[in-house]
Amino acid sequence: MNKKIWLAMVVVFVISAASLIVVMAYKGNPDVKGPNYDADVQTKLEAAIDAGNYDAWIQIRKDNNLPMQGRMFQVINKDNFGKFAEMHEAMLSGDTIKADSVRAELGLGQGMKQGQGNGQGCKMNADLQNSCPMTR
Repeated sequence: MNKKIWLAMVVVFVISAASLIVVMAYKGNPDVKGPNYDADVQTKLEAAIDAGNYDAWIQIRKDNNLPMQGRMFQVINKDNFGKFAEMHEAMLSGDTIKADSVRAELGLGQGMKQGQGNGQGCKMNADLQNSCPMTR
């Protein structure tokens, strides 16, 4: 009986450790692709952002059932989408200082940092690469 309990504990530990490693791989790494990542949708979203086309960006999200709740969708609108695109470009180029500055200007804050938040994760903010990658 002791061997069965010990084996069960080892299995639970291994599964927990593997899960933690997978979760940590997503944090702050825009190169990690999530299970729902779709390269075609990603390309379309990027093109809409690059073109400054808010309506297309929203429509692509709707057409692909991407989440559209959260702070980003309360803040980003047609009028400030150009700033959002500027932030996105800064993030892609690695200019985190500029990205953080524009993010603060928009009122988006710094996203959910480790140990903070409401437990809902950031499955919605696919467009904020460091917070939640586009379709990951």
